[in-house]
Amino acid sequence: MYGISPKTIWGRLHNGWSAERAVTTPVKDVGRPTQRQLEVWEFMIAFRAKHHMSPTIREIGEHLGIASTNGVMCHLKALNKKGLLRLCGGLGRAMLPLDGEGRVAT
Repeated sequence: MYGISPKTIWGRLHNGWSAERAVTTPVKDVGRPTQRQLEVWEFMIAFRAKHHMSPTIREIGEHLGIASTNGVMCHLKALNKKGLLRLCGGLGRAMLPLDGEGRVAT
């Protein structure tokens, strides 16, 4: 109908959207994540599975060889914009990797 996948519609309904809004609101196209952004995202999922908490910005940088915390933040902000990460500002380790439908990735 509007080029929205059934999975997206289901996720929207699950999150409390009305049926009309779920099928008529266009999906924001912010592009695909880069290979490096995917590496950050995959590391965060693996770290959370092992430690039951998100890694710090420094831990992400150390694991991926990114010296600058600002460099790591640029990747995190891009993932947030692309719907693959939820940043909860002001709290340490308050980053949740998402599955692209708004659910926490596991």
